[in-house]
Amino acid sequence: KWLPSAYVLALLLTLVAFLGAWGLTDSSLLDCVKYMSQGMYSLLSFTMQMVLVLVTGHCLASSKPVKKLLRSKNRVAATLTVALVGMIATYLNWGLGMIAGALVAKEIARVFKGRGVKVDYAVLIAACHAGNIIRGPSSSIPLEVTAESSIVYEIVGDIIPTTATLYSSWNLIITVLVLISGLITYALICPRESECIEIQQAVLDADAAREEAEEKAHAAKSWKDMDFAEKLDNFAPLAI
Repeated sequence: KWLPSAYVLALLLTLVAFLGAWGLTDSSLLDCVKYMSQGMYSLLSFTMQMVLVLVTGHCLASSKPVKKLLRSKNRVAATLTVALVGMIATYLNWGLGMIAGALVAKEIARVFKGRGVKVDYAVLIAACHAGNIIRGPSSSIPLEVTAESSIVYEIVGDIIPTTATLYSSWNLIITVLVLISGLITYALICPRESECIEIQQAVLDADAAREEAEEKAHAAKSWKDMDFAEKLDNFAPLAI
């Protein structure tokens, strides 16, 4: 009731930071505007990465191949699908792996629950994070040591290229072995149907209720009937 949306909250905090920098430091109004514009545009690449993580993760979970796999009634195959998606996506980008794996895991749990086929939700959640043991092109440390500004360069006097770390033969072999052993592990620990811990219906009901509430929120509502958070979300100056 009192907490506005994340976007409005971010705008308000940005305004607080702007006013604080202007009033509590020696920076002029023009300086603060300059700092704000530079800082905002410096985050564009990261922002686009996060947008792509969300969009591609949702597209992956909604794609025909994944939906075809979701039609399977084999709980082991479903678990391996989540693990494989999580590991491959995390190898490509750690953020993508976190989103894509979780989306596929929850969707599989929801579909299987609706069909009356038991699949262990706890194992699905573990499988969607299986990729955390695999590091690929988005790994921070291997990328950091390729720059002359890194502390490693100051110590050893040279950079360490990705051909010696991420794309070295030994690392690629280990990555493949970890992927294969991970799939085998999740196939072995997948419990029998009688021992499966399904996703709670309350979780699915909460998701459905949240989606319904979001749809209702888009409906026309007078300013008088809005609560504090809704008034902030629909405050015209913030939208501008």
